[in-house]
Amino acid sequence: MNTSHLTRRAVAAILLTVGMSGVSWAQVATAPATAAPAACPALLKHEFARLQDDAPQNLCQYAGKVVLVVNTASYCGFTRQYEGLEALYAKYQSLG
Repeated sequence: MNTSHLTRRAVAAILLTVGMSGVSWAQVATAPATAAPAACPALLKHEFARLQDDAPQNLCQYAGKVVLVVNTASYCGFTRQYEGLEALYAKYQSLG
């Protein structure tokens, strides 16, 4: 069994859950203007290789943002299921 694959899927699921819950929380809580930038939460202290070039991708850069993680299994180009994801991105990208 490939535990790295399972770990990545678990982290992806957690990120999606935390990202979505962070949206509603962020609308309720407002930070004072003098507040220091938040540190990277432990959940995001991970790096993954990007699919296209294996460059490390630090998840801390997404702290406080809504993230949709799509777990792909190949180097296939644009496929039919990505069309819906592209539509979601186009619809909501202006909201952050």
